[in-house]
Amino acid sequence: MKGPSEPEGGALPRRAFLRVTAAGALAAVGCGESVPAAGAGDGGGDLGQDTLTDAVTPDTALDGVPLDGATRDAQDALDAQDATGEFPEDAVVVEVGGPDPLAGLVEVPEAFPLGVMAGDMDATSAVLWTRLATRVPLSLRVLELADDGAVARVAFDGPVAPDADGFTHHAARALRPGRRHRYAFTLRRGGAEVRSPLGRFRTAPAEDASAPVTFAATSCTHQRARPFPTMAHAAARDDLDFFVHAGDMVYCDGARTYGDYRDKYQENWTSAGLRALFSSVGLYTTWDDHEVDNNYNPETLDPAQFTAARMAYFAHRAQRRDPLEPNRLWRSARWGRTLELFLLDARSERRPSTRRTPGAQYLSPAQLTWLVEGLSRSPARFKVIVNSVPIANFPLFFDLAAQDRWEGYPSQRDALLDCLATVPGAWFLSGDFHLGCVARVEPSGPRSMLREVLCGPGGNNPNALWATLVGPQFEFVTPEHNYTVFRLDPARGSVDLSFVDSAGRELFRRVYDTP
Repeated sequence: MKGPSEPEGGALPRRAFLRVTAAGALAAVGCGESVPAAGAGDGGGDLGQDTLTDAVTPDTALDGVPLDGATRDAQDALDAQDATGEFPEDAVVVEVGGPDPLAGLVEVPEAFPLGVMAGDMDATSAVLWTRLATRVPLSLRVLELADDGAVARVAFDGPVAPDADGFTHHAARALRPGRRHRYAFTLRRGGAEVRSPLGRFRTAPAEDASAPVTFAATSCTHQRARPFPTMAHAAARDDLDFFVHAGDMVYCDGARTYGDYRDKYQENWTSAGLRALFSSVGLYTTWDDHEVDNNYNPETLDPAQFTAARMAYFAHRAQRRDPLEPNRLWRSARWGRTLELFLLDARSERRPSTRRTPGAQYLSPAQLTWLVEGLSRSPARFKVIVNSVPIANFPLFFDLAAQDRWEGYPSQRDALLDCLATVPGAWFLSGDFHLGCVARVEPSGPRSMLREVLCGPGGNNPNALWATLVGPQFEFVTPEHNYTVFRLDPARGSVDLSFVDSAGRELFRRVYDTP
């Protein structure tokens, strides 16, 4: 497959990449509101001065791919972001016992039209994100909280660098494991310090810690469902360690250039529900098809469009990027010895032309090898595979679209499921279908021990076929807007699973003992 062209200085050189994927192939055989104007609502001071523009202009080709100027600028800006995430020299890390260092600062939401977000937390760091609507110096303050909610220390206080499009992705490091944090971006206006909305996140526990973990998940948040009351309800909780979005976080159908994609994101990111969710809890996210185009084929999609979609994806998320393969989406996250999340890219590496062959490629050989090896050596009691598109088999009425999911790539699906038969505590967490569901991966046989949870929709039209999912394979099905809560208890080996609607009503709850 000739994939979308990569920007210069991006992923591994092509020869090295081919060596990696060839080795992986051998190993795998073995086992959906408008955006406020920048600076609007501010009549003076520093805001409104030299605001950012959303203009998109034609530009020259990059690596042989015709790109609009905004896409090129986005690539350059993202590449220029601090790859190390180290603290600037004038950052401050101090113990405090006095007043909240963010208390009393006036919020200026017009300067931060997309709000704030934390993501990809590990035990000692997190990526903190915003988009600044004006060109002024920007700082970040991160506070570690004590168990009673008081400020325990200032974990970071220093300048950060927005890119040319106003986006900031700062990897705050030297944090302490298992602690809750509050943060805000700050700037000067009329001589006074003002701030962004406040954000919250928790760092993962230490690698050897074994304690309960509670998280929630959804998928499919179409712009038509703004302001997303279901997401607002999830944001109001105080018991979540993090939140997972399994894809179709924004619906970009019809977009072609980076400017088009950015407009779609900003339409969704300014909704009250998503802004509340982003600021309330740290996130782990992946993409599905609508972040690029509905049911797109990676083998035939215009490479320039794919590059623009990928740049918009990274620009609008608090997501960690691999320094050697910055365009790679698949990654894992450990929460002590309780949980390891495996976040897949189940869309962009497909080769539909191989579907019915012994070498069917739904995931690249490199991604499949990474996943199988990671699952087999993970010390975590639970392994949750964030899959975006279901792997369970489905009844006849769904078969017309089987080519769009794992069932359409049977040889690779079989290889993965056979490997999972020896992995204890594995669950699939998927989206895409516009329904909530708990299902056995297959109705009978050894694979029926594996379960898949379809989360969402967080905000989209329900799948009209939901009522056909009947029988013992399907333990629960709902078309309602929802998010799913996982309460993982490593001592008991149990998964307490519930689906919650926009009013906070539990649609389903059951405790599962995991082998």
